[in-house]
Amino acid sequence: RITFTNRGGQVKSWVLKGYDDDLGRPLELINRSGSEKYSYPLSLWTYDETQRNKLNSALYVASQSGSLQAPAEIIFEYADQDVVVHKRFAFDHTYVVRVETSVQVKGTEIPAFPMWPAGFGDETGAASYHSSRIEYQYNNSTERLDIKKVSGGNTIRGPFNWAGVVDQYFAAVFLPDNPQDAALVTLRNPLDVPKHERPDL
Repeated sequence: RITFTNRGGQVKSWVLKGYDDDLGRPLELINRSGSEKYSYPLSLWTYDETQRNKLNSALYVASQSGSLQAPAEIIFEYADQDVVVHKRFAFDHTYVVRVETSVQVKGTEIPAFPMWPAGFGDETGAASYHSSRIEYQYNNSTERLDIKKVSGGNTIRGPFNWAGVVDQYFAAVFLPDNPQDAALVTLRNPLDVPKHERPDL
């Protein structure tokens, strides 16, 4: 079950009904504390931080409201005198979501990457963060970047068949339509470990 917000046209909740969290509830895939600090999944990353903050805090117009059943799609649009943004999300009965985005600034298309910026909801303690990494694959070669080797804001050029963020149990993977033209930007942000996981000092 995916819940969108028109604030930034991004995902605010992504519940996996077939998986349980530590308390036996359906697993919330989104790391809420991290997302509140660094943006929610399928927000947009641009090289200009001011532009990025604007795109992810603006109020978008949604093509649909209320509950939708797959297969379905929802479109979010935003425009002012300088910027035009289009975000389309299409769903079927699998875990695959088709994402199409475009951002124009004064009539010129700019790079704007859909992102997953804040880890996963199953990361509830220090140990769970240690397995986080970035992976990308082309042909038969898969590269794995340990969290210690990830540099925030670094651009890695393709080609990629897929690329994404991974932890011990889950992955948010992006599959580009044109692998030859693909690129990814790596993000590294500090997160507080929940207090109940902190060792006694």
